[in-house]
Amino acid sequence: MKSYRRYVDISVLGSLMTMFSILSSYSAAANESLAERWTDAVRTRRWVTAFVSSPPDKIAVDRIRVKIGDEERIVYRAQPGDVELGRPILSPDGAKLAFLKTEEVDVRRFIFVYKLYAVDVDGRNLTMLLELGTTGFAMRGVVTPTSVAWSHDNRKLVVKKHGRAEQSPSPAPGVKSVTKLLLLDIPTGRVEELLTQTPRIHITPQSWAPDGRRLVYKSDDDHARILDILSREEIDLGPGLDPTWSPDGRFIAARLPGVKGKERNGDYELISTEPPYGRTTLMSNSRTLFALRGIGYAEPAMWSPDSRFLIMWYYPGEQGYPYVVERATGEIAKLPLGSVGESIGGRP
Repeated sequence: MKSYRRYVDISVLGSLMTMFSILSSYSAAANESLAERWTDAVRTRRWVTAFVSSPPDKIAVDRIRVKIGDEERIVYRAQPGDVELGRPILSPDGAKLAFLKTEEVDVRRFIFVYKLYAVDVDGRNLTMLLELGTTGFAMRGVVTPTSVAWSHDNRKLVVKKHGRAEQSPSPAPGVKSVTKLLLLDIPTGRVEELLTQTPRIHITPQSWAPDGRRLVYKSDDDHARILDILSREEIDLGPGLDPTWSPDGRFIAARLPGVKGKERNGDYELISTEPPYGRTTLMSNSRTLFALRGIGYAEPAMWSPDSRFLIMWYYPGEQGYPYVVERATGEIAKLPLGSVGESIGGRP
């Protein structure tokens, strides 16, 4: 009887020690701040983020650099014929990036050409993918937008291109310019026109669904819409600016339009990608006692590769600051300036 009792006591003691160990690990995880959890994920999973930057003590932008975990490298330096560099957009797996740049054609006649390039994140295999037209004005060292989004298999790019309305088959009365969404098949170089609308149409770097068939964009009525690139069928998700599709395919993050007459932006919402496309509030942009100035949260919410975190930019004034949000809990934490680039990629 005593030996059996001793066995029970030892078993109970072992169970208690195991439970204590589990609770201790939970407590340590709980005590670790969200910013620390984000930093640890970036470092251990070697997520990639990309930047445009300038030399020390200079303003003019002349390089594109990436951070891979804790490592940093320059993947492109401006060439003599380069005038403007575009923001680098990483592929979902973090292996490649695309960027737009403005190149000189005839400086005396003020002719410059927009070209879209791709390059590996180690700086190799620089490839010109597409010419996107000419312009009569460009400023050396200025950052220009790169409105593209990679499919998850790195084979396709959806590209936003501006053009004159008279070049379209049926321009609307009074409309002088339009925006086209082009689909570029990278292996073949084939370009297909997906949509032509007014200049208010917009895509984000994380527009693609993981299936490579659907993408989300903002239409000219400020609605988020899902477009099937094969059937050309669309689903209207309702009001939504800067829509971004989570890498796991479950959610689209979008911002509601702001209230007319007020400077503050609208709230951010998560939209389910399955019918009936329900919405939940991700981040409120309402004014509080400690947030009386600025436009609040702005720009596309940027998903981490594992869909656990989102990066958002908060503007109390002209300067924006990056914040990380944990999707499941809504917890938010401020990050250091310069720690997050224009886009992010990598394996979950």
